[in-house]
Amino acid sequence: MELFKDGFCFPIIDYILIAMIRFTFTYLKPIALLLSVVVLFQCCKVYDKQSVSIEQAINKDPKKAKRVKIEMDDGEKIVLDSIYYKDNELYGLLSKPKENSTSAKAMKVKEEIKIEEDKIVQIRPQNRAKSITVTVFIMAGSVFAGLIILFPILWNVTSEDNGN
Repeated sequence: MELFKDGFCFPIIDYILIAMIRFTFTYLKPIALLLSVVVLFQCCKVYDKQSVSIEQAINKDPKKAKRVKIEMDDGEKIVLDSIYYKDNELYGLLSKPKENSTSAKAMKVKEEIKIEEDKIVQIRPQNRAKSITVTVFIMAGSVFAGLIILFPILWNVTSEDNGN
């Protein structure tokens, strides 16, 4: 068959496969590093610089509850999903990894912990707008860096195909 004499029947598929193979073998370590940085920063959370009062940190609507970072007087920092009053005591929901968990959905369990109000130094709520912005910039930067890495490879493949 003449269609398969010089490779695939569609030259673009041949071109893409050559580029992918060269890309993988040439830039495997930088790609792995780039992807690990993306995964690392994808879940970053940005907290407000200003401390707020307990009343401001508690949201009456559980759907709008903000994640908070609490610093205690002994220097301990606790990140809680939300804080609330229960029986005139301050409590917080802490996400902890579930033991012996194999399912991705069952990896975290919420634990209710009691917080001593007099030991709180500062409460910093999560800034969701900044968290989303930082995540978007990191993802866009990763795509841009990937294109910068990919461009020379594609340029070399086209140069060799044209006989240059």
